[in-house]
Amino acid sequence: MTQFLAADLGTTSIKLAVISSKGKFIAIRSQRLERFHPNFGWSEQDPKDWWEGFCACSQKVMEDINVDISKLSGIAVCGQMHAPVPLNRNGHLLSNRVQLWDDKRCSSQVINYFAKNYNSESLDEYSNFPASCWSAFKIAWIMDNQPEIYENTSSFLTPKDYINYCLTNRICTDLTEASGSFLLDFQTLKYSKKRAESLEIDLAKFPEIINSDQVIGTISSVASANTGIPTGLPVMFSSAFLLSVILCWNEAFWTLMLTSTNSAPLSVFIASFSSPEGLFWAKLSAASVMAILPIMILGWFSQKQLVAGLTFGAIK
Repeated sequence: MTQFLAADLGTTSIKLAVISSKGKFIAIRSQRLERFHPNFGWSEQDPKDWWEGFCACSQKVMEDINVDISKLSGIAVCGQMHAPVPLNRNGHLLSNRVQLWDDKRCSSQVINYFAKNYNSESLDEYSNFPASCWSAFKIAWIMDNQPEIYENTSSFLTPKDYINYCLTNRICTDLTEASGSFLLDFQTLKYSKKRAESLEIDLAKFPEIINSDQVIGTISSVASANTGIPTGLPVMFSSAFLLSVILCWNEAFWTLMLTSTNSAPLSVFIASFSSPEGLFWAKLSAASVMAILPIMILGWFSQKQLVAGLTFGAIK
């Protein structure tokens, strides 16, 4: 039976599991992550801890006697959103502390932006209010308070994108993560030059946006040596935490509602909009959260809301 690797980089721990194509747990490991609060309203973590935790969990899972490495078909990583991880042009970390999603230190940047650039028509254009959770304001804080880090940064990645970079050496992001930047134009699904200029942020420091259902690369030899995962295993993008949870909730709900009438579950519907292999990767993406996180009842959202936003932002 085919097996898949699924990882979740949470705020308090990192979890990695091997599951079967039928959703059965084969092996799972987790490791707690330390958070730092050096000042009131600050919340930080060290990206190196994420990667070390991932490697530790992966090595233990790969050693499990129930895991058949020859049957592994792919890996997908889900994770916490918004934390801007600065990498220089050589792909090296520029800081051992990054602002997490709940860090409030950029409140002054938010207030200044709101006063100068936000009006009654902005919500229709942005689909979001300015808030300290959005990575663009966190990066604006770095620009104002850590100019050397900002100037030397070639790319700002989010947490799961950093793990994917460590696995594949590819720097990129997906639409769900881009939507959490406050810079995504929901009409064009590209970064807004106008919004970036209003924050005086260089869009060249933001990674390429690709679709969440794409394979972004394969496990590198260095990553394989650190994790025990076979070289060449496909790495699928998956999505940011909240969108994955919503996908899982919809998947579970519509499977229960429609299976009895012999109708296709939601994953088939989603796959019809992507590629011939879309069903496989849509299910793997959902599995990256469904196999690891508890089902979270977030309320119901219409497909129109989910697709129109493609975003954490439009829903939030």
